[in-house]
Amino acid sequence: MYLLMLHEDNIAHFFHDIFFPLYMIWRKDKKKIFVSIHANQFQRDFLTSVIDRKYLIFAEPHTTYAFKNLILIHEGRDLQAYPNFLEVCREIKGLCFASNGINEARTRNILYGRNELERKNLLDIDQGFLTKKSIELVFLSKLSFSETIALLAETKNFIYMVGAGVFYLLFLDHTVNVLEINPVRNNSWAQMFGLSKLCNLKVLISQNIKNTDLAMQSDAILDSHVVFDETIKANIVALL
Repeated sequence: MYLLMLHEDNIAHFFHDIFFPLYMIWRKDKKKIFVSIHANQFQRDFLTSVIDRKYLIFAEPHTTYAFKNLILIHEGRDLQAYPNFLEVCREIKGLCFASNGINEARTRNILYGRNELERKNLLDIDQGFLTKKSIELVFLSKLSFSETIALLAETKNFIYMVGAGVFYLLFLDHTVNVLEINPVRNNSWAQMFGLSKLCNLKVLISQNIKNTDLAMQSDAILDSHVVFDETIKANIVALL
């Protein structure tokens, strides 16, 4: 059987580095998958939406296991290493929507500013501007997996702060306009690793930043907050 280690809470690392390389092999040779996972219901729901439950064996906490023939999968990151990655991404999206009874009907304008998190927040958001432009401010990391993809299936225009939220682009399509906001310089995982090709993505780089004491990247400035200013408003208007 295959081994799937899901001990990474960052949803983008989980998808790019761990899940996608395994799925590319599994979809051609469907064996059982032994899953070691922390108590992350979002990841578990994603996994069971894509892979039939009969193939999944979830490890019990505090239990020791022994294996005679365990297949290890290399970690990846760049989806573009696979010539058919766009087809497979659309396949994964379709499986998730079908498993959760979700249909695409794209009418909503969504802003995800990471405001429930501790770093890379979009600060001083002008709620009056959002209301005038019919834009909803959402807190995606507080939603369940099914709630998240149901919202994304209705999203027509998507504005978000750079970071693990790149995973959410998986559930958009080529008709969706996306504005990704980066502090200081372009650090877009969407462009580097391929998900930008699933939608119409534009990257906005802002120098109007505030530092955070909770930076995790080696270049701490890339974890800076960004102030919601007139430049961002102008780019949102152009997006819509």
